[in-house]
Amino acid sequence: MLAFFIGFDKGCLINVFSIYFAFFYPHLLHGIEVYANTRSTHLSKLITLNNKISRILQNKPYRLAVEDLYIAYNTLPVAELYIQQLLLLVHKCIYHKSMLPQVFLDYFHENQTIYSHHTRQKNNLHLYSVHSVFGQRSFKFHGASLWNELPKYLKNIQSVKKFKELLKLHLSS
Repeated sequence: MLAFFIGFDKGCLINVFSIYFAFFYPHLLHGIEVYANTRSTHLSKLITLNNKISRILQNKPYRLAVEDLYIAYNTLPVAELYIQQLLLLVHKCIYHKSMLPQVFLDYFHENQTIYSHHTRQKNNLHLYSVHSVFGQRSFKFHGASLWNELPKYLKNIQSVKKFKELLKLHLSS
């Protein structure tokens, strides 16, 4: 079945890269900001399945390092995809509010808008105090803390395309 699907018959080879990004990758990304905000044990089946699909489509041996599969497709593992998509959402909340629903318009604030005195973290996003692990996993807290950890050159990029490109490089290194 897979040989027919990939098109091994009569030399008509369909690009397996296209198969992965047409059939699997969109499903992986859809809603990742919500469903991947959990413990890795809950995502282990999805991560394993994604690795198996990548390994089959690339026709790679079982013992090949998983990182090589992601490098070949120029993509990120599920955990890093979650971080990338979360930071893209934060980036849009800061620089491109018109691209988002109205609920996100006033979601993040810089420290300089909260405090009247100057601090070293005045350009960082304000981290509201949380008292539980559940609170630390909230989009508002986790997104702000991930954003604050980014290098300054990434935080200053206003173009969504350029930010996504450089963020992917940053996360993969």
